[in-house]
Amino acid sequence: MIIEIVERGKMLDCLQFVCRAVALESSRYALKMILVDENCFVATDGRRMHIANIKHEYEQGLYRIVQNDKIVVLLKEQDPGRFPEWRNIIPKHKDYFTIDDNKLTDNLDTVAAFALAQKGIACRYNNLHEALGEYGVWDIYFGKPCEPVMCTSDGKQAILMPVNTPPKIEFKVIT
Repeated sequence: MIIEIVERGKMLDCLQFVCRAVALESSRYALKMILVDENCFVATDGRRMHIANIKHEYEQGLYRIVQNDKIVVLLKEQDPGRFPEWRNIIPKHKDYFTIDDNKLTDNLDTVAAFALAQKGIACRYNNLHEALGEYGVWDIYFGKPCEPVMCTSDGKQAILMPVNTPPKIEFKVIT
């Protein structure tokens, strides 16, 4: 099966959002593709996972991505390997904060990284930047420092794996 997306709009935006999490280099072939599962596009590189809810129903499976400036084509793979059980990875955190680009003068990703750091949570800044690169209102769900962070906005989700940080070290100045 071949899926062509030419028209600019929400569907193309969702697909481009998900493509940011496709693995560029991986020994696991399935991570270099997009999963179409029920009404979702899903991609992960093992450090982050992007999910976009879509209104169209496509044949479920793993798709290879071919794109240029004007068109995105998804080609269904016949025997691509196994994609991770992605639904099991979605955190169920209740604590969150909201960031809104209409109310901020700074970059969303910088504000989110600072707010998470205040709670002792660290994730890769470039993954946070790519997830929140789309402006709007984002809810950032968090748990313990060792648990994934989930960013949600308008039918899109980005799950970001935490970064292990060394324990805080206090320095004393000896004079």
